[in-house]
Amino acid sequence: MRAEFPVEQLVRHTGHPFQQGFARQASGLIPASETYGLQPDPSGLLIQATDEETLTGPLAILRDVYGARLHLEPPRPRLLFLDGHWCEPVMVVRVRVRDRHLLSVRQDLLARGARLEEEDAQSDGVVLRARARLRDLLGYGRDFAVLTGSSGNHWIWLDSYLPVHDPPGGLAA
Repeated sequence: MRAEFPVEQLVRHTGHPFQQGFARQASGLIPASETYGLQPDPSGLLIQATDEETLTGPLAILRDVYGARLHLEPPRPRLLFLDGHWCEPVMVVRVRVRDRHLLSVRQDLLARGARLEEEDAQSDGVVLRARARLRDLLGYGRDFAVLTGSSGNHWIWLDSYLPVHDPPGGLAA
Protein backbone atom coordinates (compact mmCIF):
# COMPACT_ATOMS: atom_id res chain seq x y z
CA MET A 1 0.00 0.00 0.00
CA ARG A 2 1.00 3.62 -0.32
CA ALA A 3 3.19 5.50 2.17
CA GLU A 4 0.70 8.39 2.26
CA PHE A 5 -1.67 6.12 4.20
CA PRO A 6 -0.07 6.23 7.67
CA VAL A 7 -2.98 4.74 9.65
CA GLU A 8 -4.64 1.36 9.29
CA GLN A 9 -7.45 -0.64 10.82
CA LEU A 10 -8.20 -4.34 10.54
CA VAL A 11 -11.84 -5.40 10.12
CA ARG A 12 -12.97 -9.01 10.57
CA HIS A 13 -16.29 -10.80 10.24
CA THR A 14 -17.10 -12.76 13.39
CA GLY A 15 -19.13 -15.42 11.58
CA HIS A 16 -17.15 -15.89 8.38
CA PRO A 17 -14.88 -18.96 8.28
CA PHE A 18 -12.46 -17.40 5.77
CA GLN A 19 -11.43 -13.85 6.59
CA GLN A 20 -9.71 -13.24 3.27
CA GLY A 21 -12.93 -14.22 1.46
CA PHE A 22 -14.86 -11.81 3.66
CA ALA A 23 -12.25 -9.14 2.95
CA ARG A 24 -12.56 -9.55 -0.82
CA GLN A 25 -16.35 -9.43 -0.62
CA ALA A 26 -16.32 -6.40 1.69
CA SER A 27 -13.80 -4.46 -0.38
CA GLY A 28 -16.17 -4.76 -3.36
CA LEU A 29 -18.79 -2.79 -1.42
CA ILE A 30 -16.59 0.24 -0.80
CA PRO A 31 -15.95 2.80 -3.57
CA ALA A 32 -12.37 3.61 -4.54
CA SER A 33 -10.83 6.73 -3.05
CA GLU A 34 -7.59 8.69 -3.07
CA THR A 35 -7.81 9.02 0.73
CA TYR A 36 -7.88 5.33 1.64
CA GLY A 37 -6.94 1.93 0.31
CA LEU A 38 -8.32 -1.55 0.92
CA GLN A 39 -6.18 -4.65 1.28
CA PRO A 40 -7.69 -8.11 1.67
CA ASP A 41 -5.57 -10.07 4.10
CA PRO A 42 -5.77 -13.60 5.54
CA SER A 43 -6.77 -12.03 8.87
CA GLY A 44 -9.46 -9.71 7.44
CA LEU A 45 -9.85 -6.45 5.53
CA LEU A 46 -7.09 -3.95 6.18
CA ILE A 47 -8.21 -0.37 5.59
CA GLN A 48 -5.35 2.12 5.26
CA ALA A 49 -6.03 5.84 5.22
CA THR A 50 -4.58 9.33 5.23
CA ASP A 51 -5.84 9.94 8.76
CA GLU A 52 -7.95 8.32 11.45
CA GLU A 53 -11.14 10.19 10.55
CA THR A 54 -10.97 8.96 6.94
CA LEU A 55 -11.47 5.42 8.22
CA THR A 56 -15.03 6.29 9.27
CA GLY A 57 -16.41 6.35 5.69
CA PRO A 58 -15.52 2.78 4.72
CA LEU A 59 -16.40 1.54 8.22
CA ALA A 60 -19.87 3.08 8.01
CA ILE A 61 -20.54 1.19 4.78
CA LEU A 62 -19.40 -2.09 6.33
CA ARG A 63 -21.49 -1.51 9.48
CA ASP A 64 -24.57 -0.92 7.33
CA VAL A 65 -24.07 -4.23 5.54
CA TYR A 66 -22.65 -6.49 8.26
CA GLY A 67 -23.86 -4.85 11.48
CA ALA A 68 -22.83 -6.49 14.74
CA ARG A 69 -21.00 -9.28 12.91
CA LEU A 70 -18.02 -6.96 12.40
CA HIS A 71 -15.04 -6.96 14.71
CA LEU A 72 -12.91 -3.83 14.47
CA GLU A 73 -9.34 -3.81 15.72
CA PRO A 74 -8.24 -0.40 17.03
CA PRO A 75 -6.65 1.92 14.46
CA ARG A 76 -2.86 1.75 14.47
CA PRO A 77 0.02 3.58 12.79
CA ARG A 78 1.71 1.88 9.86
CA LEU A 79 5.41 1.34 10.19
CA LEU A 80 7.45 1.35 7.01
CA PHE A 81 10.90 -0.11 6.47
CA LEU A 82 12.85 2.75 4.88
CA ASP A 83 16.60 2.96 4.32
CA GLY A 84 17.26 0.02 6.63
CA HIS A 85 15.15 1.29 9.54
CA TRP A 86 11.61 0.86 10.78
CA CYS A 87 10.00 4.29 10.54
CA GLU A 88 6.81 5.64 12.05
CA PRO A 89 4.52 8.41 10.80
CA VAL A 90 4.85 11.90 12.22
CA MET A 91 1.84 14.12 11.74
CA VAL A 92 1.17 17.85 11.61
CA VAL A 93 -1.70 18.94 13.82
CA ARG A 94 -3.46 22.24 13.31
CA VAL A 95 -6.24 23.36 15.63
CA ARG A 96 -8.45 26.43 15.81
CA VAL A 97 -10.00 26.99 19.23
CA ARG A 98 -11.69 29.70 21.22
CA ASP A 99 -9.50 31.40 23.80
CA ARG A 100 -11.27 29.66 26.68
CA HIS A 101 -10.21 26.22 25.36
CA LEU A 102 -6.62 27.12 24.53
CA LEU A 103 -5.01 26.00 27.79
CA SER A 104 -6.68 22.56 27.88
CA VAL A 105 -5.99 21.90 24.18
CA ARG A 106 -2.36 22.99 24.53
CA GLN A 107 -1.89 20.80 27.62
CA ASP A 108 -3.45 17.82 25.86
CA LEU A 109 -1.13 18.20 22.88
CA LEU A 110 1.91 18.47 25.15
CA ALA A 111 0.78 15.40 27.12
CA ARG A 112 0.69 13.51 23.80
CA GLY A 113 4.32 14.43 23.16
CA ALA A 114 3.53 17.04 20.52
CA ARG A 115 6.06 19.70 19.71
CA LEU A 116 4.24 23.05 19.51
CA GLU A 117 5.53 25.06 16.56
CA GLU A 118 3.15 27.95 16.16
CA GLU A 119 0.52 29.83 18.14
CA ASP A 120 -1.37 32.54 16.32
CA ALA A 121 -3.96 34.71 18.09
CA GLN A 122 -6.78 35.74 15.76
CA SER A 123 -9.95 37.73 16.23
CA ASP A 124 -12.08 34.57 16.51
CA GLY A 125 -9.71 32.44 18.59
CA VAL A 126 -6.28 30.89 18.44
CA VAL A 127 -4.60 28.63 15.90
CA LEU A 128 -2.01 26.13 17.13
CA ARG A 129 0.28 24.08 14.93
CA ALA A 130 2.24 21.13 16.25
CA ARG A 131 3.95 17.90 15.21
CA ALA A 132 3.54 14.55 16.94
CA ARG A 133 3.90 10.83 16.34
CA LEU A 134 0.71 9.30 14.98
CA ARG A 135 0.72 6.65 17.72
CA ASP A 136 0.30 9.49 20.25
CA LEU A 137 -2.51 11.14 18.27
CA LEU A 138 -4.85 8.17 17.84
CA GLY A 139 -8.21 9.13 19.30
CA TYR A 140 -7.37 12.83 19.17
CA GLY A 141 -10.48 13.86 17.22
CA ARG A 142 -12.80 12.44 19.87
CA ASP A 143 -10.76 13.93 22.73
CA PHE A 144 -10.51 17.30 20.98
CA ALA A 145 -14.30 17.46 20.61
CA VAL A 146 -14.68 16.83 24.36
CA LEU A 147 -12.07 19.46 25.27
CA THR A 148 -13.69 22.13 23.10
CA GLY A 149 -17.35 21.18 23.48
CA SER A 150 -17.27 20.48 19.73
CA SER A 151 -16.65 24.17 19.09
CA GLY A 152 -13.12 23.92 17.66
CA ASN A 153 -11.69 22.60 14.42
CA HIS A 154 -8.71 20.35 13.94
CA TRP A 155 -6.78 18.96 10.99
CA ILE A 156 -4.14 16.22 10.99
CA TRP A 157 -1.98 15.25 8.05
CA LEU A 158 1.17 13.26 7.37
CA ASP A 159 4.44 15.15 7.64
CA SER A 160 7.12 12.48 7.43
CA TYR A 161 8.32 9.09 8.58
CA LEU A 162 11.07 9.04 11.20
CA PRO A 163 13.09 6.07 12.49
CA VAL A 164 11.72 4.35 15.56
CA HIS A 165 14.09 2.55 17.90
CA ASP A 166 11.50 0.30 19.55
CA PRO A 167 8.99 -0.78 16.88
CA PRO A 168 5.84 -2.00 18.62
CA GLY A 169 5.00 -5.62 17.87
CA GLY A 170 2.53 -6.22 15.09
CA LEU A 171 2.52 -2.68 13.70
CA ALA A 172 4.80 -3.23 10.73
CA ALA A 173 3.20 -2.84 7.33
